Amino acid sequence: MQKAAEYFVQEGACQQDRIPELAYMLEVWFGRLITYGSLLVITVVLNQTGIDTTVSSLIYLRFYTILRKYVGGYHAQTHMR
Repeated sequence: MQKAAEYFVQEGACQQDRIPELAYMLEVWFGRLITYGSLLVITVVLNQTGIDTTVSSLIYLRFYTILRKYVGGYHAQTHMR
């Protein structure tokens, strides 16, 4: 994510001293994209097989989001570990 942050600096979208914050933000965003994207793919695949999972997926996603926000958990050195 460091190289992506440096790219944004080269393009003038971010200041040089903000690279660590931008790199962290990209890691968090990418992690959420993988999480929510995986849930979306699973929902679509199961719906194709005739199992209606849309409502249960939305309920799961809501509770997952609440738990992630308030419960905490394991704290690694970086967001991707």
